[in-house]
Amino acid sequence: PLHNKYVLDGEKETFSFDDLFKGIKFNLIPLSLAELYAGNDPVITYEFYEYQHKDLREDSEREDMRRIYWVMKNIEMPCVDVIATMEDNGVLIDNEIAKDLHHRYTILLNQQLDKVYTELDVYKKDIDAYKALHTDHKLSNPINISSPNQLAVILYDILNMPVYDKDHPRGTGEDILKKMKLPLTKEILEYRTLEKLIGTYIDKLPNCTYADGKIRCTFKQYGADTGRMSSKDPKVNWAIA
Repeated sequence: PLHNKYVLDGEKETFSFDDLFKGIKFNLIPLSLAELYAGNDPVITYEFYEYQHKDLREDSEREDMRRIYWVMKNIEMPCVDVIATMEDNGVLIDNEIAKDLHHRYTILLNQQLDKVYTELDVYKKDIDAYKALHTDHKLSNPINISSPNQLAVILYDILNMPVYDKDHPRGTGEDILKKMKLPLTKEILEYRTLEKLIGTYIDKLPNCTYADGKIRCTFKQYGADTGRMSSKDPKVNWAIA
């Protein structure tokens, strides 16, 4: 994509492997075709290098590129050794703290779920009336707030909330719920925050360790649009060679 954007000025479409071969395994591609695909990688890499070498330098005529060069040289490149060491050493997980966090946040999650149902009780008569008129309704008892379909019925069919996103007229995503500004949606958003915290970090990370109790992942220096670092692919229960 960078080669296409800067070297070709966006005039040529960039294809991924899946786009070109439609899920066919690479070892099934004829060598005469495979070498053309694979050989293109070093070509575009070198051409992009030439583009960068021309302007990404301390004495570049372009001020913006001189500033980018300074960041690369003084911040990003020195970080590489540090990040490699972090990946090699791993991150130690304290299992006792993990268990304590699981216990504490599970209690908070259940308490938050009670708050959601308290807000749903405000609309009990409306919900019951809807069920009576729509015998084929999909609402469970109690309402499954993790179900986008059930939540959409509550918000759009029973509470008659307006459409906030034309592309998702019955959407129940975070941005849409924030716009509704109901006590109910506020409590649902708080429940989702706790649920994600438990599922993505508190309960998951202790199960992503090596035999020495450490997590090893890939750190990404440009892992987010905001410029912060992120990580990916924690290896699950791998033994150390």
